[in-house]
Amino acid sequence: MPLIFLSLPAQIAVFLAALVDAFLLGRSSTRPMLGRPEWRYLVGVLLLAACIPINRVQHRAIVGAIGAAGGHTYVISTVSMQPTIQPGDRLLTHRAATLRRWDLVVFHPPGRQDIFTQRIVGLPGEKVEIVGGRVQINDVPVMPPATIAPYTSTAANLPQTGCQGHPITLGPGEYYLLGDNSARAFDSRGWTTAQPGH
Repeated sequence: MPLIFLSLPAQIAVFLAALVDAFLLGRSSTRPMLGRPEWRYLVGVLLLAACIPINRVQHRAIVGAIGAAGGHTYVISTVSMQPTIQPGDRLLTHRAATLRRWDLVVFHPPGRQDIFTQRIVGLPGEKVEIVGGRVQINDVPVMPPATIAPYTSTAANLPQTGCQGHPITLGPGEYYLLGDNSARAFDSRGWTTAQPGH
């Protein structure tokens, strides 16, 4: 699988080396290829145009290989994970056998068909409450990764599930998810139930 992703840099390196080699050979040649420069440019443009469908075929082959290995690709459309993940970013995912706290997951939020990406904060069976911007698991504060700003302990006009004064205890197969962009994320704080695992 990693060889597929190494092929693109290798192709670029070979292409650049071929250009340098062609330039050096062309300068030392006494008989230029195809005679006039216009013909050389025309042939070059035609060759580049012929490569476009080949690259699309390679792209489909890479995406197909990723899917065959259990991976999926997604384009992010929400701001809930800024600055970690920006709208328009592309993600390659795979199904993990074990989900851990702070892992990023891609899922359908309750009652919606669009795709969200958020961070697992609470695991099945845990009591979750955000107090003073810090996540408490079973009444004990947990330290998030260093890049995450404090979480907002309230959710305006939302159920405030897991927010200060509204703790939630997760059932079997349920997870509590938060976006890194806490002020703007529509996450578990705004749902009446936890997110079931998939």
